[in-house]
Amino acid sequence: MKPAPFMLALLSLVSVALQAAPEERPNLLLIIADDLGLQLGCYGDHTVPTPNIDRIAREGVMFTRGYVTAASCSPSRGTIFTGLYPHQHGMFGLSHRDWSTRFEHRIHDGIPLLPNTLKDLGYRTAIFGKQHYAPAEAFDWDMAQENPRHLVQRDVALMAESVGQFIGQPDGSPFFVVASYVDPHRFGNVFTPYQRLGLPTDPLASGDVSPLPNIGLDSARIREDSAGYFNMVKRLDHGIGLLLDTLEENNALDNTLILFVSDNGPDFIRLKKSAYEDGVRTPYLIRWPGHAMPGLIRDEYVSTVDIFSTLVSAATGELKPHGAGQPLQPLLTPSQIIWRDSMMTEFIVHAPSQYYPSYSLSITGYQLIHNLDAGRRNPVTMETRFPEWQAAQTPENADNPFALAYQHYDSPPTYELYNTEEDPYLLNDLAADPNYADLLAWMKGRLLQWREETRDPFLDPIFHARMQDRYRDATPNLTKSN
Repeated sequence: MKPAPFMLALLSLVSVALQAAPEERPNLLLIIADDLGLQLGCYGDHTVPTPNIDRIAREGVMFTRGYVTAASCSPSRGTIFTGLYPHQHGMFGLSHRDWSTRFEHRIHDGIPLLPNTLKDLGYRTAIFGKQHYAPAEAFDWDMAQENPRHLVQRDVALMAESVGQFIGQPDGSPFFVVASYVDPHRFGNVFTPYQRLGLPTDPLASGDVSPLPNIGLDSARIREDSAGYFNMVKRLDHGIGLLLDTLEENNALDNTLILFVSDNGPDFIRLKKSAYEDGVRTPYLIRWPGHAMPGLIRDEYVSTVDIFSTLVSAATGELKPHGAGQPLQPLLTPSQIIWRDSMMTEFIVHAPSQYYPSYSLSITGYQLIHNLDAGRRNPVTMETRFPEWQAAQTPENADNPFALAYQHYDSPPTYELYNTEEDPYLLNDLAADPNYADLLAWMKGRLLQWREETRDPFLDPIFHARMQDRYRDATPNLTKSN
């Protein structure tokens, strides 16, 4: 999306004030959690203590409306490293196994990549932990380490040790490091075992927690999953503490911009693998001494599409938009500026068997969902073995509003409209209510405008049909009539 003229003028003025000499360039640390929602102390959830992530918020800026572009790992990470929406960068779904070639889940050739751009600017670049993008060979890292201990053992101590070894060998150049944790991602379909390598040291049991409020149903299995999720959040926070200690030990904490995000929301029904608010709204923190005001809370809409612009602008000292994003530096102080008033996200496909393209538009108080393939069941629910979906099928939950919302998600209409202030868990679809006809029409038009401005290929019926053909053998119930 092209920035508005007022935004270009503002960025031009601010860039003059923020010119930085080469020796003043900050180190850059991008921390990516995996499937983490707003279940953190700094966001008001105190189920488990998260003192280290809370420290980043306390010593920096916390954004209350931080969004990913897609609630799926690879498409979301593609945005982080390109500054583009998935329908622009091309990595529509998961990139591992043979899916990056068989289903073309890969970033288009020729798109500028964040590590390559920063390396060209003189940064030493490294990524540790989960990568989950393709083509991997297009990324020009000085070091790329995806150790099984990161992925399977969830070894947060190894993460801190690896980062420390990399930044502890300075050559006069600043560093760009990505610490990409796997917590709190499920182990397959479950959140057990509750400990890995002895962490967390005091794991919660299923009887210690209530289900996440946006699940809305209760059972022994749901509580097991909820406890497992929060144990992973505890381990993640412990790892962040080790990472901050590593920066301090290397005298790098005060001259490093730390940006903390998640790739999408928690892996529960209607969260991850959807376009609903709690799937695409995630933590978003920036700590940057001397630039980001400690304790500042901003309510503007920000997105992972802005990360590329923000980090490159920090590296150059000149604020410039890139791709579909904007640099966030104007929001790091209490200044009053005109900013975007809405947020768009999308979900195209996760695994190839879960092709169900949809888009969302969020404005203050409302969210619109557009399901391109309404008329067939959602394959995400058709495949799931999650206990909340199983609980929704039981007779005792037949009239439960959350169970009814799960059924709605299973076979949704073309458009869904929710009042996010009065109905934060999106249980009451207002799209068919005549009292909201004008709002629905306006939001539909605004969403279409964004898709046109960003050149969404799914607006082309031929492209849409070709994508259906691509996934026909993998996705259940995808027939030529769809």
